[in-house]
Amino acid sequence: MIITENLTYKYEGASVEALKGVSLHIKKGEFVAILGHNGSGKSTLAKHFNALLTPTDGKCVVDGIDTAEESRVFDVRSNVGMVFQNPDNQIVSSVVEEDVAFAPENLGVPPEEIRRRVDDALDVVGMREYAKHASHLLSGGQKQRVAIAGVLAMQPSCIVLDEPTAMLDPRGRKSVLNTLESLHKRGFTIVIITHNMHEATLAERIIIMNSGEIAMSGTPREVYARTEVLTRAGLELPQIAQLMSNLGKQVALTVDEAAAILQKEGCRA
Repeated sequence: MIITENLTYKYEGASVEALKGVSLHIKKGEFVAILGHNGSGKSTLAKHFNALLTPTDGKCVVDGIDTAEESRVFDVRSNVGMVFQNPDNQIVSSVVEEDVAFAPENLGVPPEEIRRRVDDALDVVGMREYAKHASHLLSGGQKQRVAIAGVLAMQPSCIVLDEPTAMLDPRGRKSVLNTLESLHKRGFTIVIITHNMHEATLAERIIIMNSGEIAMSGTPREVYARTEVLTRAGLELPQIAQLMSNLGKQVALTVDEAAAILQKEGCRA
C-alpha cells in the first residue's frame, strides 16, 4: 500500500532534517503503529502518506502512485484518508450526517450514492443513531468517530490517524480504538501515529521513530522485548509489559496473558 525509499524531508528554515532516509513498506490490509516521542518525525512521515508533504529527497509511493507527481495528488488522497488529533478541526457541518456527506458532495458523487455512503460510514463507526444530532453536542470520542466516518465516506483503502486519541478521555479513547480494530477486520489498511505504547499493542506491527530515523520495526512482542532501544527512543513499556520485564518473565501484551504465564510458572514451581 505504501512504500518509502530513502525518504528525506527538511522543513524550510530548519537546521536539521525531520526525516533522514526512511525506507519502509506497509502492506494492504495491515495495521501498523508508528511510535516516537515529540520531534521524532512520526507526524512528518504520516503527512507524506497523504501527500500533505512531499519528499525533499527520496520517494514515497502510495498504491503505485509517486506522491511527488502533482497531477496525481487527488488520486493519492482518494486512496489515503487522514484523521488528525483534534476532531473539531475536521468537522465542518453542524449536523452529523451533513458533515459525513461533505467530502463526497464535493467530489460530485450522486445524491443517492452519498446517502448510501453516509449511512454505511456511520454504521461502521457506530454513530448511525446520531445522524441527525448536532455535531457540537457530541463527546470528544463521538466527534472523532464522526471524523473517521467522514473519511470513510470517501471510500479510501487506507486510513492514517495522527494522534487520534490524544485529546480524548479514557472512554472516548476506547471507543475510537474499538472502531480502528473493526475497520482493520473489514480489510482497511490502518496506520496510527502515537506515543501511547498501550495503543500500539493493537497493531500487527510497530515502527519506532527516533531523530527522524527508524530505530526498530517488528511485532509488539518483538518490540517490547528490546527495552534498550525503546529507552534510547524516549519510550516506556506498557504497564503490563514493564511488570513482566521487572519480574524477569517473557513479554506479555495483556493482563490475561500475564496472568496465564505467571499461573503456569507457579504451577511448575
